Amino acid sequence: MDRDDLLLEVKNMTKKFPLSRSGPFEKKKYVDAVKDFSISLKRKEIFGLVGESGCGKSTAARTIIRLYKPDAGKIIYDGTDITDLEERELRPFRKKMQMVFQNPYSSLNPRHTVKEIVTQPIMFHGLAGSRREAEEKAMYYLDKVGVLSSQADRYPHQFSGGQRQRISIARALAVAPDFIIADEPVSALDVSIQAQILNLLLDLREEFDLSLMFIAHDLAVVRHVSDRVGIMYLGRLVEYGPYSSIFENPLHSYTKTLLSAVPVLGKRTIDSVVLSDEVPSAPSEDFEGCVFAHRCGGSTERCLCETPVLKEHDPGHFVACWRSEM
Repeated sequence: MDRDDLLLEVKNMTKKFPLSRSGPFEKKKYVDAVKDFSISLKRKEIFGLVGESGCGKSTAARTIIRLYKPDAGKIIYDGTDITDLEERELRPFRKKMQMVFQNPYSSLNPRHTVKEIVTQPIMFHGLAGSRREAEEKAMYYLDKVGVLSSQADRYPHQFSGGQRQRISIARALAVAPDFIIADEPVSALDVSIQAQILNLLLDLREEFDLSLMFIAHDLAVVRHVSDRVGIMYLGRLVEYGPYSSIFENPLHSYTKTLLSAVPVLGKRTIDSVVLSDEVPSAPSEDFEGCVFAHRCGGSTERCLCETPVLKEHDPGHFVACWRSEM
């Protein structure tokens, strides 16, 4: 990958959270919500991140844009290592990296009008010389996402879920970012509205030269928008590569399981993979082995005691699975 074309590099990022202790003298233990997470993102690329609820997708996203501080690894944005920057040093990067949250019902301040919601970040980052100029910019971005000027003085509760998500996107766009993380932006919306929001994001990517990370649990949605796809399970990235390679030649048993649930009109779907157990909790920090081993019908003794690492199986297509090496 051309270094000049690279916007984001995440190297072996880990984020831990403490477990509750049963007694005051018990040693403090941690769970790895995200473990050894590594991706790269090119300018104007869309990277889809897929996995079940609770697998660590949102934690990974919040750590990448430094809402959480990573416990290990590196986050390099546009050539600058932002891993250990303090809040004051991070401020110039805040406007470059924005996030659209999953729930448009809770991510907008109910006491502010739509115009105020989009104007505030413009004022905070000093992107306008006056309040009036900031409001004009806010109206410009609201128009870009399809919110009428006549609606700008309304409050969030007066809008539908799809309209609220458009407002969230306008708020993210208002500070002229290079990179937006869309954290399950369509999961709470009707199917017809989902398509509108997805197409809006694709149009905005082209118009504003955006790079996007699109997080979802629905592979069909990710396939529609992504250039590359990563599959995440219990905090680990188990497979990633070009979307065509992931969908046509899945290598990890978990990826095959997800794809078996996606109906494709006129084509045979991936043979169903039977899972042996319910989704377990995220593993503790001293866990060894494959996190999917206890649910995989083809796991071996090696899978239970050795942690597989991501290895390139085909050009650009990586998988963390001992069975793929057989």
